Amino acid sequence: GGMKNALDQLIGRSVQPLIAVFIVPGGENPDRELGDVEKQTTMVVTELVPKIDEKYLTIPQPFARGAAGAAGGAEAALFGVFKHPEMFGRVGSQSATMMQAADFDTLIRGAKEHPLAIYLEWGTYHMRSPHEAWDMARANRDLWALLRASGQRPAGGEVPEGFGWNCWRGHIDDMLTALYPMQNM
Repeated sequence: GGMKNALDQLIGRSVQPLIAVFIVPGGENPDRELGDVEKQTTMVVTELVPKIDEKYLTIPQPFARGAAGAAGGAEAALFGVFKHPEMFGRVGSQSATMMQAADFDTLIRGAKEHPLAIYLEWGTYHMRSPHEAWDMARANRDLWALLRASGQRPAGGEVPEGFGWNCWRGHIDDMLTALYPMQNM
C-alpha cells in the first residue's frame, strides 16, 4: 500500500525513526486473508515481537510499539493493541472491516489506565450491505465513539472517500505522523 515509500520519505522529517515489520498473508492463501485475529495476535505477541527484540535494538515498552493495518489488518491491529496494551501503545486503523466481531467493548480500557496513541480512519462510502444489516462505516463511527467515551482521543476520523488502497495511500502520512511524530523523540 505504499507504506515503505511513505516511511522512506517521512522518517527523520515528520516521523521519528522506527523499525517497521510487515505481515503479509502467505501465497498459499488464495484470498490473502490474515485469518483469525486471535491466532494472529498470539503469533505476534509470543513469536514475532520476541524475535524482533532479539535481533534488533528495540525499545521494549508499550509507548515505543504499535500495530497498524487496513481493512482486516486494521481489525487485527486494533484487537491486538486493545488486548495487549502492556505490549503496544499505538494503533493505526484504516477502514477496519469489523468482520470478526471482536468485542471491543470489553477490550478497550480507559485512557487513565492505558493511554494509547490511536489513529482511526474510515471512508464515508465504506462497505455496507443493507440486505444483510451491516455497515462498516457505522461500525467505525461506533468504535470512534466508544474510544472517546473511554477517554481515548483518536486522531483521524471519517473521510469522504470509499474503501481500498487508493483511499488508504492518501492518508498513510497522516497516520504515521499522528502515531510517531518527531517531537516525541
